[in-house]
Amino acid sequence: MTKIHPIEEVFEELNEMKEEGVVEDFVIGGGIALLFYEIPFLATEDIDIFIPPACMKKVLEYAEKKFNHHEDFVNIHGWAVQFFPCNLNRMVEEGCKRAVLKRVNNIPVKVMPLEYLTLNYLYLFRPKDRFKLIFILPSPALNRQKLERLIRECQERNLLLKRYHSALEDAAKTEMEKVYERSARNDVRKKFFILYEFLRISEKRKD
Repeated sequence: MTKIHPIEEVFEELNEMKEEGVVEDFVIGGGIALLFYEIPFLATEDIDIFIPPACMKKVLEYAEKKFNHHEDFVNIHGWAVQFFPCNLNRMVEEGCKRAVLKRVNNIPVKVMPLEYLTLNYLYLFRPKDRFKLIFILPSPALNRQKLERLIRECQERNLLLKRYHSALEDAAKTEMEKVYERSARNDVRKKFFILYEFLRISEKRKD
């Protein structure tokens, strides 16, 4: 069984790659990025890293030499890390340009803004994306006015607005908004409470 190290060790490796000139920069996206906004989406099996397209070949060559490189991901300290070009689509590209600097135990990492993560999930709108939206849309970390402005600026705004309202209806059927409201009253128990409710709601959706 592969030992899974603390996630900050992965971020240390990525910063080392940046220092060595292997990659110009990197931005965290996907389900792991949601945790930076205290959105308890733990149903993720990998770490999505977005990098400049010109660095892709060099990064994969480096990964083959230093890490256990599988066909679809790179195993870095037990974590399945997937590298994607930052111009994967317009939503991702803009999100990478506006990445927010965060720190994990004083390790610097750039994270895609929550509104752009949400916009990308609305654009893709696969079942797993719709599931994430249930936890994102009621979150106080999301600036809905900004999200709606971004939607209106897109060429696909009619489709995205339709999906947005559909996702809002899905979120309203759960108790996540109440969960966030209750947890905000008790900062000490906040993360544990949200996690408990997340697991409970997830189990209910399986039934």
